[in-house]
Amino acid sequence: MYIMCRLKKLSVLLILILLIYTPSSSLNVTADSEGTKVGGRIRRDTIWTKENSPYILEDDITISSDARLTIKEGVVVEFSLWSLIIDGELRAQGSQEEEIIFRFTVMPLSSYEQGRIYFTSKSPPWKDNDYRGSILEYVEIYCYENTVNYGLIQGGTLKIDHVSIYNAEPRTHLYTITADGLISNSLFEGVTRAINMEEGEIINNVFLNGSSTVISINNGKVKDNIIDGGKRGINVKNALIRDNLINNMLDRGINIVNEFTPYNYEEITPIIHNNSIMNCEEHALYVAGYSGPTISQNLIIENSNGIYFKEDAFYNGTRPKVYNNIFYNNDNNVYFNREDPRIEIKIKNNWWMTNDTKLIEDKIYYENDDPRLTAALYQPILLELPLYHPKIWYEFTLFPPPQETPVNSVVPISGKLVPSLETFNIQVSYSGPEGQKIFKVLNADPYGYFTDDFIPSSVGIWNFTVTPDENVLFKSNEKNMQVNVTKQSSDIDPYISRETYYEGDEVLIKGIINPGVQDAYIAINILRPDGSEEHAQATTDNNGVYETKFTGDVPGDYTATISWPGTDEVEGSITEHAINIHPLGKLEIVIQDPTGSPVNDVLIKSIEHPMDQSSLSGTTDENGTLLFNGVVFGDYIFTAEKPDYEKTLFNSSISEAEVLTIEYVSPNNDTNVDTPSISDGEIEQVKDIPWIIGWVPSIVIVLFMTVLYLFVRRANNT
Repeated sequence: MYIMCRLKKLSVLLILILLIYTPSSSLNVTADSEGTKVGGRIRRDTIWTKENSPYILEDDITISSDARLTIKEGVVVEFSLWSLIIDGELRAQGSQEEEIIFRFTVMPLSSYEQGRIYFTSKSPPWKDNDYRGSILEYVEIYCYENTVNYGLIQGGTLKIDHVSIYNAEPRTHLYTITADGLISNSLFEGVTRAINMEEGEIINNVFLNGSSTVISINNGKVKDNIIDGGKRGINVKNALIRDNLINNMLDRGINIVNEFTPYNYEEITPIIHNNSIMNCEEHALYVAGYSGPTISQNLIIENSNGIYFKEDAFYNGTRPKVYNNIFYNNDNNVYFNREDPRIEIKIKNNWWMTNDTKLIEDKIYYENDDPRLTAALYQPILLELPLYHPKIWYEFTLFPPPQETPVNSVVPISGKLVPSLETFNIQVSYSGPEGQKIFKVLNADPYGYFTDDFIPSSVGIWNFTVTPDENVLFKSNEKNMQVNVTKQSSDIDPYISRETYYEGDEVLIKGIINPGVQDAYIAINILRPDGSEEHAQATTDNNGVYETKFTGDVPGDYTATISWPGTDEVEGSITEHAINIHPLGKLEIVIQDPTGSPVNDVLIKSIEHPMDQSSLSGTTDENGTLLFNGVVFGDYIFTAEKPDYEKTLFNSSISEAEVLTIEYVSPNNDTNVDTPSISDGEIEQVKDIPWIIGWVPSIVIVLFMTVLYLFVRRANNT
């Protein structure tokens, strides 16, 4: 009996162990150092945590109808080519500090034709009051090329809040998000056809750089959104569209269409209220078919057509309500394309930017322009702007000046305004470091550009405040910048009046300060070859020119250091210049006769000498000697002349640290004395040659020519 009891207890324990360790989900989970690989069906509540992130899909994941997948903050999900199908609930909730990241990097399988995050009809709708359904909150979603061909999020009623979606491009006629519910506080960047909603709310989102229709909604509310860039801003049936800024559409800002034939739909009556619609290349509002919209208190500015009524508008007697709108600078404020002058459309109590009815009519295209068209009743007009209307901010760009610039140089202050209303003023305020206050008023050109070339007058931080004028249409949008104004740099490079100076010369140092500063104190320090110093000073003239002199009485290398301290606006500078003072030599010439006795009164002249040396000339004394002092080094050729003596040439090369004495024997009238020749700076004596020797070559030539003549003549006679 005891043994049987023990066996029963053991059996119960084994059953409990099996129940605990038997999986209730067919989700395949594999963890490794690179993340957690997942795929298959989630059959029970599951949580994905940052610690096990990233989660890498190896197959589609399906959340069963009785299960919930919760994704925590900081989790990264790599979808690759796989998708998420939700029969149950998805709770992807990051935080402002740590968002969840979804990445779609590979195109799905070709047979897959639904959104990558797909909510089936089994998935319960989101309800705030009982916190039931699916939500995506603080999630960043990155879509690579062709990865969301059939949409990103599809089906269901859910809440999407603080979600950023980048570069989603579904196929034509499909949308990135096709779902009902609430989409708020989210960013859509480079997204094609962002939202298609049957019923719900689209509130306080930003849509940038789209390429097709941004929002399509049937019933609900589109409020406080910014839509900048795309083909069409909002397609609407019966929703409330209010307080949105719609800008830069290639086609239409708001598209109100109920034009399918036969008209078997009820009349649509959307409300378009308090929106700013700007810079649409075709139409700010487009109305067609069986529709009777209320269009009120909108700011419609700088579009091709403000409100365009298609040829099939006003079907079955429908009429729009158009009042309290502001039309500003559109090519046509209202354009009727419906042919039937019996139809009268009221567009009363609007502000047309003027009280001149002729100018108002010029911008309404209707029966007066073509008698086949609809009639328009635009009076009475508002003489003042409506009490309540949207204000828009300028798209105001201020191009930053250089962060640092020298004083008294041009600082370009420039920018651009959109819309480009050149009649509006731009206030510019300059504040200097010494309390200076300067105010200017600028005007933008027809393209919205403005500029001012400002020249700061003192060193320090200058602040700039640029403010477009605020008026009844536009809010002011102030921008502030600053620039650090530094001293101007200067240079003080000197130039020397001559290339070569010699011992004892006066050296002129001359230069100019750039920029030219008058009465600037210039300090010149001359370092001499022996290490001693000589100090001088100069003052600049009205052109900034200075000069000083010193005597190079000792040969060698001098260094001139030239400096000035600068001013409050110009930096000082210093420079060095090397000057070489060349030494001078001396040349002693001794004239002797053949016996070695001195010959006086011989005139010695230099006929060739260095470029910097003037001609040397003198006569020998009673000792036959002539001394030249302060002679420039180099090569010389001299002549020696004396009555009853032949004129003689000789050369000399004078080099540094050498005194060269030239001795030569001067010929006299004695024919037995040789004529001197020049050799290495001395005269070589050459003996006279007998005159008969000079005739020998001539006699030989005459004899040769005579023999040649006789030979040729004889040959001819033969």
